[in-house]
Amino acid sequence: MVGVLVAVVAGRRTEAQAQWTALTNAPPGFLDPCLLLTDGSVMCHEYNTNRWHRLSPDVNGSYANGTWNSTPIVAMPNGNDPSFGCVNCSYQPLFFCSSVLADGRVVVIGGEYINLSLVWSNIGFIYDPAGNPGTGQGTWSAQLTEAFGGGRIGDSMCIVLENGTHVLSDIASGNIEALNPATLTYTALNPPGKLDQNN
Repeated sequence: MVGVLVAVVAGRRTEAQAQWTALTNAPPGFLDPCLLLTDGSVMCHEYNTNRWHRLSPDVNGSYANGTWNSTPIVAMPNGNDPSFGCVNCSYQPLFFCSSVLADGRVVVIGGEYINLSLVWSNIGFIYDPAGNPGTGQGTWSAQLTEAFGGGRIGDSMCIVLENGTHVLSDIASGNIEALNPATLTYTALNPPGKLDQNN
């Protein structure tokens, strides 16, 4: 995406009549996945980097007239994944799992590519937007401990269930795992009986 567009529905328009409106303030880079945070701001990943940017709506709640933070969100930490020889390597994922937890923190894990190298990474972190009060910057956690091991996450599917549990799929089987956000650890669940791989 060269820019981020906002769907605007005005008055009595039906969904079929909704129109796209360009943002007044251009995004600070080429962006891929974006997440709506619990405070109403939007957090977007910058393609092939370890950076995220934040769009805040204006005083009237308009994203079309919103502003991007003047400096990017603090960069994601380096990670480790022995399955492709990554030791303290820059975590620059493409095609990965990302979700917003009920408490407002953001989970980012996996990557089918890291720095445009074709790998299935299990590197991941949790971002806490409120983790560094007074600075306008949040904090990233230590690396998440994932149950299935390197080469098994990549561009896996993930979701936050109605009960608040973050669930992540194993790309090489039909199994899934659940995150304990307090310990930063995933636990494998009983396979749900799927007959093919999650990939």
